Amino acid sequence: MPSIKLISVAIATLLAGCSTMQSLNPFDNSVKLTPLSVAATSATVTRWQVQVGNASPGLAPAYVNDTIYAAALDGTVVAVNADTGAQIARFNVGARIAAGVGTDGTLLVVGTEKGQVIATDTAGGKKWTVSVKSAVIAPPHVADGMVLISSGDGTLYGLDAKDGSTRWTLARTLP
Repeated sequence: MPSIKLISVAIATLLAGCSTMQSLNPFDNSVKLTPLSVAATSATVTRWQVQVGNASPGLAPAYVNDTIYAAALDGTVVAVNADTGAQIARFNVGARIAAGVGTDGTLLVVGTEKGQVIATDTAGGKKWTVSVKSAVIAPPHVADGMVLISSGDGTLYGLDAKDGSTRWTLARTLP
């Protein structure tokens, strides 16, 4: 149990601190408050910018091996060095893109609103094109020799990255 002496010292210290404070009554005009200094805030600096074209929510970019791949609705695909913004490649896949870009750093895949899945190399050289039952609604995922596609009818496709052949499908019931 704290001693009376210790409690007395604590109360005296608190009261001494209170006597040095100025009134904080907002209606007391005799007290002039000075504004707080504003700490320096960090600002976003644009290091580089590249025009790709018109986009929509399904056209998320992909980042692999210090390269950013981005697509536009009109079929344009651009590869850009992430550090410098230098354009590495710009090409058009020849179809209106609804979902893309998916890449593993060697194969680049986009999907269309008409259900086409278009695969190219990272410079735009066509590898293969296959059709799925409905629009591709999310950027393809490319990994371990597979291309995963999500279509608007709820079907998931597992395509072979080499030739686009269907390895498996998973039909889901949409709400």
